[in-house]
Amino acid sequence: MSIELELRLAGEDANEDTLSDLMDTLDRANIDGLTVKRKEVPPAKGDMGFVPAPDTLITILQTVDDCKMLIEYLQTWYRYNHVMICPKLQAISEQLKDRHPQIQAMVEKMKAQFCKDK
Repeated sequence: MSIELELRLAGEDANEDTLSDLMDTLDRANIDGLTVKRKEVPPAKGDMGFVPAPDTLITILQTVDDCKMLIEYLQTWYRYNHVMICPKLQAISEQLKDRHPQIQAMVEKMKAQFCKDK
């Protein structure tokens, strides 16, 4: 079972440092089964392969409760940073399809809290 969320940072202070800080915060969150990785984008001319997106993380969670915990950690991080976090639901495993409306409602709540003006 898994829930895949894309978290894109936006705003004046969205940069490599804030993305790294968010990754460190999520690593310390100690959420069972949470996987955090940089989104990869196709190579630009002259690149040797896929490169990390400068502003986007992919988070993979195992349960709806893990998703709630992620939101709590994002709220704490967001309070101390002037960076918008724009979440997007990427995928839900077949076992969690019946929870899709609940998960989508959480993502919409996250958008309302963290991604103003987007």
